[in-house]
Amino acid sequence: FIKSRGNELNAEDKKFECSSGDLSAAPFNLRYLPQIHQSENLEVVEERILKDMAGEILSLLDLEKKTTIGTKRIKGSDIAVLCRNNKEADLIQTKFSQHQIPSVLLATRSIFKTLEAKHFKYLMEALLNPFDVKNIKKVLVLPLFGLKANDIHELIKESKLWDAWANKFFEWSELWKKKGFSFALQNILKEELRLRKREGKAVTEKILSEIGGERRMTNYLHLGEILYQTEQDISSFPRNLYLWFVQQMESSLNQEESHARLESDEESVKILTIHKSKGLEFPITFLPFSWKTHTQDKEIGNQQENMRLLYVSLTRASSRLYLYLRNPNNQFSKNPISRCLSLDPIPHLEILKSNSDFFDLRQVLDQSLTNSYSKPSNHSPLKPVDFNGTIPSGRISSSFSNKVKGIEKEKDLDENLPQRKVVPLNARIGPHSFPAGTKAGNFFHEVFENIDFAQKGFKEVIRRLLPVHGLHQANIEIAEEIVYSTLQATLDKHQGESFQLSELSQNDRIEELEFHLLSSDFDLEELGHFLDQVEPGNPFATYLKGKKSLSSLVAELKFFKGFIDLTFKHNDKYFILDWKSNLLEGDQDAFAFENLFEEMKEADYLLQYHLYTLAIHRFLSQSSSLDYDYDLCFGGVYYLFIRGMCKGSKPDDGIFFDRPSKAIIQAMDRFLTI
Repeated sequence: FIKSRGNELNAEDKKFECSSGDLSAAPFNLRYLPQIHQSENLEVVEERILKDMAGEILSLLDLEKKTTIGTKRIKGSDIAVLCRNNKEADLIQTKFSQHQIPSVLLATRSIFKTLEAKHFKYLMEALLNPFDVKNIKKVLVLPLFGLKANDIHELIKESKLWDAWANKFFEWSELWKKKGFSFALQNILKEELRLRKREGKAVTEKILSEIGGERRMTNYLHLGEILYQTEQDISSFPRNLYLWFVQQMESSLNQEESHARLESDEESVKILTIHKSKGLEFPITFLPFSWKTHTQDKEIGNQQENMRLLYVSLTRASSRLYLYLRNPNNQFSKNPISRCLSLDPIPHLEILKSNSDFFDLRQVLDQSLTNSYSKPSNHSPLKPVDFNGTIPSGRISSSFSNKVKGIEKEKDLDENLPQRKVVPLNARIGPHSFPAGTKAGNFFHEVFENIDFAQKGFKEVIRRLLPVHGLHQANIEIAEEIVYSTLQATLDKHQGESFQLSELSQNDRIEELEFHLLSSDFDLEELGHFLDQVEPGNPFATYLKGKKSLSSLVAELKFFKGFIDLTFKHNDKYFILDWKSNLLEGDQDAFAFENLFEEMKEADYLLQYHLYTLAIHRFLSQSSSLDYDYDLCFGGVYYLFIRGMCKGSKPDDGIFFDRPSKAIIQAMDRFLTI
């Protein structure tokens, strides 16, 4: 077999040549490692063989030695290393990484079994518990951030620096809850690009510049795509997504996950299992562990399968084959290669070597290996082309809240409301004494997002979230009263039966529903005149016609988006609900039903909920599973000013309701269509 295979590998177009002469020209190379002593450790043997193989590959890829197959220079992708399982593949790649040898794992394994998946798990744990110092420290030393142990030590010493990082993790945690993990990951990468500079490079640039870095970065992005798709298909709740991810990592199923084909793989040594190599051919093949005996190999059926696998592995090379043996004189060895050889094969193989040019035999020596791989420079460095054009602002997906207060809501907007006379803090009572502003708005929004309306466990959520939002001094009982009264308030301004939010099932509600709208022309004043023709005297049309200054601000805006606090279904009708924690004037009279319409106009909430309604109308009308009709399916819009709905208030206080007519929404649909 050795002779016939050697002659086949020695064909002219497959012939190996090396100008330096220190590499054997023989196509069939057998390396053996005699057993030095009986108690020789398996890890030591593996290390010596891996070191020898790495040294040989470095020689093959050394540009100065001008190694070729036929007339072509040998590159990394010409070399394949075959092994039995993923554990062996990891050992091989680790050794290659130590010497900067580029390699790509083609072993049958799930992407959830990669090191990058572990990194994502740690990141998700830190975002789920953004105030856990241990979790944050664990993440900061990952390649995504690239901090060293002394960097962490310095951060801990400088409390302001550490607080800045802790705040960032809290912000990313909130982004995950509101917009999904992929959005949070994008922001993490952007922030890292802006803040973290090491060796003149951002960490992502540094990862990409390292051997295997492009594969690592691809795995990160691939995992991000998988998590994004899972959020759409299974669950958008952060903890559910985390549990699903951990389940994939721990699953005993070893499903094959496709790997993106990278241009850099052209310079990478391939590492794959023998099973996966069936039907493939490689110019140069290494078999480092064919000598190993596995415990399950003692059965006759397994022994026969192992002989077949040995044949497969020995026949994958088209030009050059390296086979490693350990202790070839051991007559008790049960591995398949030993079964093919005589009890004392070395003398016979020495004779074969001296009488042929197709076979080489060498002993694996225990020698140091200090050199590393240098990547060939075939291309001049890429430089970005200067862009001298202009991008119209209307073609950018802009934050609409920068133009119109309240449309792309990311926080409560008390601070943006018109100036008013407000009751002094020491004179406010009950819910009006609770702190006002962005912190309070974000706090109440997160409470309502994370509680089951039908359960009474919201008190624990309130107590947990108050310090998270910096409301340590706020009155817990008042916060509990506001939430309880809101859930128990009777909503009866729509057509049909009245109900309370506490009656809603979690399956019938969606928090923070994101929408996108696109228009070729978004002139608010013109839209007002258009709607006035459809419904003369319509309050919304009248409101828009008076928005001349606002209209000029958004004239160029073509793309915008928003987030609806709560979309829910009740009695087969769909409703929109928005939580408002606005202080108004700081007393109960400001929340009287008759005063709310003016408040809605002043804060531009009128425009906000008409756009919300249009977005829901478009969404429902495209549903194939719903026999949709606006009048039959859409229940209306509730804006709940929650401070005004507490104990002692009138039934209508703090509750605004409207249901835009079908004619108005259809007209808006036509107007805001390209």
